[in-house]
Amino acid sequence: MIHPLLIALTALTLTAPGTATATATATATATATAPAPVPVPAPVPAPAPSSPSEEIQPILQEFVDDYRSDLTARPITFGIEVRDIGRWHVVVAHEGGETTTALHEGFPDEPVAFFTTDERTLRKIHEGRMASLTAMGKEFSTDYAPLDMETMPGFQPDMATMQQLVQLGFHFWTRGFPERIPFGKASQTRLLHGAHGTLFYYQEGFRSGFFMIQPGDHVNDAPDSQTNPFPTLFVLTAGKVRARIGDTMCEIAAGEAIVVGAGVRHEFWVDDDAAEGGEGVIVMFGEGA
Repeated sequence: MIHPLLIALTALTLTAPGTATATATATATATATAPAPVPVPAPVPAPAPSSPSEEIQPILQEFVDDYRSDLTARPITFGIEVRDIGRWHVVVAHEGGETTTALHEGFPDEPVAFFTTDERTLRKIHEGRMASLTAMGKEFSTDYAPLDMETMPGFQPDMATMQQLVQLGFHFWTRGFPERIPFGKASQTRLLHGAHGTLFYYQEGFRSGFFMIQPGDHVNDAPDSQTNPFPTLFVLTAGKVRARIGDTMCEIAAGEAIVVGAGVRHEFWVDDDAAEGGEGVIVMFGEGA
């Protein structure tokens, strides 16, 4: 339908001297049937890139949520630092007979112990590509570890708290039930005491792990690392290695195990030109382990 105003303008044109009726009619028809302009949608703004802390916090939340159902969970507050990204703290409590866990941004006001790591190591642990205790492994207390534990100024734990923190190093960072420990691949190990190792489990009086001695590796090459104040059991499950136990030179092959007494010097190696190395399990036990 032609707008009334347009009809009025057409009528004026029809009465103007020298103007053709057909022209006026065509003009009116063309104006009436011209398509309406298509609206151009406003551009959708691109989503703001997430910050590193926004990507890391959900990963930490998964560990926190999983720990709530861990049989070893006890009331404690501890911190987590992901270097160059952020800090958080975890509160574990018992309320009404149930365990609760909560993740908070920042460190708490009271001094606590805290885990410190980097994003790469955190993701490897989260994805099951490395065990947490492997990431925490050290030859000596002053050595660097990708996952470590430090304390805020003023934190003075008693022995019971220290044992709880050791347990946290495994149980908090190992999700699921039963708790699974990845091992057997070189990428799942770290070089410790001259061998590629995976640490299984630690508690008072007990340590365990997996070792992989490759051609050219020499375990306990340094004299100050050749003795332990507790017995050690070595179980070779694949290959063979050379060893010096006390003053005795020997070779250990797959299917054999040896016990090294407390204070006895020991070292293991595989020659550079050997066709294969050796793999096995190590168990340290007794007072001081």
